Amino acid sequence: MRKIIAMVLAKIMDEGEIMFVKICGVTCEKDISYIEKAKPDFAGVILFFPKSKRNISLSRAKKLKGEMPEGIETVAVCVSPSLEQVLDIRDAGFSYIQIHGKLSVEVLDALDKMGHPERMEVPDMRKLKVIRAYNKVEEEELAEIEKLRERDEVFAFLFDAKEPGSGVTFDWTQIPDQDFLKKPYFLSGGLNPGNVYDAVRKAKPDGVDASSGVELSVADASFLANLMGVSSLVDDSLYGEGHCRQSDLSMKDMDKIQVFVEKARKAANTFA
Repeated sequence: MRKIIAMVLAKIMDEGEIMFVKICGVTCEKDISYIEKAKPDFAGVILFFPKSKRNISLSRAKKLKGEMPEGIETVAVCVSPSLEQVLDIRDAGFSYIQIHGKLSVEVLDALDKMGHPERMEVPDMRKLKVIRAYNKVEEEELAEIEKLRERDEVFAFLFDAKEPGSGVTFDWTQIPDQDFLKKPYFLSGGLNPGNVYDAVRKAKPDGVDASSGVELSVADASFLANLMGVSSLVDDSLYGEGHCRQSDLSMKDMDKIQVFVEKARKAANTFA
């Protein structure tokens, strides 16, 4: 909690208004080099979800976390995680977990107590702060929010599109007001450098999150591959055997990340 308070105070002093910026879907060292230049607050790695082209192994995520610049928190992003997966994430050294899909009672209890009974005596037990993600807000979600907003382990809520990472915009009119949430919230789903300023103006979130909106377009990826004389930007000759690139379309774009962060910060100050 002290670290979160320090982060908030530093942002107020530096920028005059709080706006957390998160870049999701980090897959390799090149992405981290872009993040180091743009300086968002959070970087997300996707775990235990092979359907995503941005999914990476826990060991790979731990390595990337160790290379993340100081002051940027790495978030473990997962879908309907099991208790074992949550504990593995905690034991890998993560401080934040972003949960999409189902949040079981077992997992929620573990996040509060952090673990199995046999682990309860570990003196340096790490707490995980939760970013709870929703892709719709109906009666069931509102009931859960009412419960989670009172829990210390819940850091923030996040509102995303039906298919995270799809580039589809979330329906901002569904988002409950701040008096109901009682926690910071991130706006996600289809955000990019071209619409983040307007999104902050209209929805006034506490944070914004981008993934596909800060990645290379199909045309850009094809152009760069041709320029380099390879069939694909995930060719082993470019990154070495065993690299983590899965698709040209999951490659981050340095300029897009930079502009996205800058516009989000500017909007936060303008529409405070």
